[in-house]
Amino acid sequence: MTKANKDIREAIYKSGFPQWKVAEKYNLSDSRFSVILRYELDDDKKKAILEAIKELEKEK
Repeated sequence: MTKANKDIREAIYKSGFPQWKVAEKYNLSDSRFSVILRYELDDDKKKAILEAIKELEKEK
């Protein structure tokens, strides 16, 4: 069984940012962010999370 949102999880890992930092940028608590990642997200939410990662990279 594979984990849901593998692409998002890999993007977070590759970015080097902790998951809580991405959650904060996405305007969710770390615990809520973990919960939503348990189930496959729709494309709009995935795009928004990837955008949050890009914004963090710009702020670096």
